[in-house]
Amino acid sequence: MYFVYTIGMNSYAVINLKTDPQLKAAAMDTADKLGVSLSAVLNNELRRFAREQQVIFEIPEAPN
Repeated sequence: MYFVYTIGMNSYAVINLKTDPQLKAAAMDTADKLGVSLSAVLNNELRRFAREQQVIFEIPEAPN
């Protein structure tokens, strides 16, 4: 059993994301070096995606 405490966070949505563990580690290292959280980076990309209504894949997407 586990508990999730969301006091003061009822205005946030949670997104579960599947990704390659090595990609996550590299992204977290880069975010740490830049002094930002990975959540801030992903939120920024979500805002850009919603605003521009387009997505550009630089590396071909591989099926999961």
